Amino acid sequence: MTIWNTVQVNAKKRANKQAIGEARSGGAVFWSYEKLLADSIAAAVFLSESSNGSIPLTISGLGTYNTAVFIIAASRLGYSLIIKKDAPKGFFIGDSFVAEAEIRPRLTGILSRGEPFSLPQSSGEALFTFPVEDNLVTYSESSALFSAEAFSEGCALSSCDRLMYLVAENSPEGLFCCIIAPLIKGATSVKCDEPRDLLRHLKLVSPTKLFCSAKIAGALLLKLLSIKKLPRRALEDSHNSDTFKNLSDPTWVIVRRLMQPRITYILGGKLKTIITSKPMSPGRSRAFFAFGIFTIGAYSENGLVSALFHYGGDKPEVWRLPSGCRADVCHVQSNGIGQILLFSPAVREGNDCGATYIPLEKHFDEDDTALVSRLSGFILRDGSVFVTKIKSFGATC
Repeated sequence: MTIWNTVQVNAKKRANKQAIGEARSGGAVFWSYEKLLADSIAAAVFLSESSNGSIPLTISGLGTYNTAVFIIAASRLGYSLIIKKDAPKGFFIGDSFVAEAEIRPRLTGILSRGEPFSLPQSSGEALFTFPVEDNLVTYSESSALFSAEAFSEGCALSSCDRLMYLVAENSPEGLFCCIIAPLIKGATSVKCDEPRDLLRHLKLVSPTKLFCSAKIAGALLLKLLSIKKLPRRALEDSHNSDTFKNLSDPTWVIVRRLMQPRITYILGGKLKTIITSKPMSPGRSRAFFAFGIFTIGAYSENGLVSALFHYGGDKPEVWRLPSGCRADVCHVQSNGIGQILLFSPAVREGNDCGATYIPLEKHFDEDDTALVSRLSGFILRDGSVFVTKIKSFGATC
């Protein structure tokens, strides 16, 4: 299964459903699955006619929709894409540069030819490369799909959801979690560029899930608390009378939403889940639960696809691995606690460090990549990860 095939299937099932949106100062603009597939075909034709073997391609600053279009086209052709942040808006094909403003006229011109379009055979699996600090980190297409599936599983993303996000689409978490994940699930994704307009865009778009940084989530919580002060018991330890079980029970969550219409309204009326790339504190998680909103923290080491998901408020320092990921411990001490070693299929740049596990260095195991994380703890047979010490968090999800 490729990104191209998945979008093609969803385009047939959900032709007129909104696929991708962009919340702007003047309102929100949406594109359907049918339109997305048509433009992706045109982009594949344009790239195949223009590249002349000059790959990989480099794209930058194309916006959410155009980035998705060229990602799908690269999947169809099996091309390699370098996705940059600080570069002229447009894409490079070899030494040729096509500005962002020229993309739409060229795609429209190709679509005006009429079908059928002649596309070459795929040259293999697409690769996506991101500059991270001073290095280039490369992910295969299968890794991108794996990461998208892991994110979808971790936050229970379905075709009924509308995901609003505030992370850059030219980052691994933005591309895999916020663009590819909704597309393979048949959901809708909406990019909000300006955090200051978040509340206005929430009312405008009415998302069911919000993906943002812990800092933005904290600011949102302060706004909610300024509207309605929570009772003290809602902010106390979850092991007291108001337990997490009661907080997270679906019936109680619905009741809490109904009892606080002002909060429900300011969040767009449908928001149920907030996902952060760095888990929030237990106190903030309980406060969101008291408003009827689930919080989920996603975490992975830089260079690996999504590896760990933390469900805020259930049990302190307990993490859950998505299906397909494995974990082990190394440098085990006498008390059975060691550094957590994460395994997931991904492509990384660098040299093989052999069988000696060194913190923050990787080890290749056939098709899997292992990386000693910053997490220290132990793992049960059922895959539960109990973290006893967290030195710092990674920047990707």
